Amino acid sequence: MTETFELRAKPYLKINLNEKAFEIVDAAEPTNNGSYLYQQVNSVVLNSEKTNWWFSALTVLIDLFTSSGNSGKYKDKANLYIALENRQLKIWLYKADFEKAKKVAYKLQNTKKS
Repeated sequence: MTETFELRAKPYLKINLNEKAFEIVDAAEPTNNGSYLYQQVNSVVLNSEKTNWWFSALTVLIDLFTSSGNSGKYKDKANLYIALENRQLKIWLYKADFEKAKKVAYKLQNTKKS
């Protein structure tokens, strides 16, 4: 049983969930590419895009003193973080289908280790 999730068209991002392993094809970050066994997965965390209020407030304070005009809302980008036994993968979800990413994260978290 193979499920394929195409999360983004450009740059291409696809995750295939196979019976004993999953495969990542990430054109934006080729170091993420590869096949990984489910038994290697320690944790999966899906982070949505959110405003970094501390950094945003700091830039406003700095702007008050320097009048540089660089203040604004700064956001932490959405990503899928997969901790494996021997490495960590951080897949940036810029312009990706976040609902599909939720399904992938759920399936990775709940796949029984063989």
